[in-house]
Amino acid sequence: MSLTEEELNKGVVSASTGNFALALGEAAKLRSCEVTVYVAKNIEPSRLELIKAHGVNVVVYGEEAWDAEKRAREVAEQEGKIYVSPYNDPVVVGGQGTCGLEISKQLPEVQVAFFAVGGAGLCCGSGGWLKSFNPDIEIIGVSPERSPVMYESVKANKIIEMETFPTLADTCAGGVDPDTITLELCQKYVDEIILLTEKEIEDSIRLLFEHHRLVVEGSGVLSVGGLLKLKDSFKGKKVVLGICGRNIGLDLFKQIIA
Repeated sequence: MSLTEEELNKGVVSASTGNFALALGEAAKLRSCEVTVYVAKNIEPSRLELIKAHGVNVVVYGEEAWDAEKRAREVAEQEGKIYVSPYNDPVVVGGQGTCGLEISKQLPEVQVAFFAVGGAGLCCGSGGWLKSFNPDIEIIGVSPERSPVMYESVKANKIIEMETFPTLADTCAGGVDPDTITLELCQKYVDEIILLTEKEIEDSIRLLFEHHRLVVEGSGVLSVGGLLKLKDSFKGKKVVLGICGRNIGLDLFKQIIA
């Protein structure tokens, strides 16, 4: 939405594990332009079909999300197109931060907020807004134990290249841009990042369905698992959990629920 007509005419390229591609598809309809999104081979098949249904041109490339992301950037540079990062972009992070704005309006007395962390745009964008609203609000990020890239990077004060493993929180998995702006933003606005096991993620998916009839994907429930893990620390406080995705395959969901 922030691009000029001239920039749009060059073509827009991005990479996504799911939700960001859907958002780009909606924005592209509003701007009457085309968007090409690179996804990895390990994307959930039902999520791939959903992205295609939103009118996005999809290119499947590489084994993991980080492979697709690097390829998308290369193609954009080679062909003179605009590359839109799903997290390493101040306008995108600002847009993701509107979740924090909504929280501050709906629950101004909020004391703690939990958000999923992959590339960390949602967490540090929303956390940045909430900290500007009230510096005493605690911001907790939650990542899968099998892909703790931002967790380790914050500790090391640089983006770490490391082996990651398949996880139910697949949209928060894989590598991160070495020059991402979200590292510094995490260090500034996120009080703590914690890690969840696959069982903790699975239990959170089941809990949301059993108690609230919500169907939520693995990355979407990280905030819930984070609170369950730290619940004794936040008794009596006003806590918000950012639940950020419901695109889970039916077979996987039935397997977890059963």
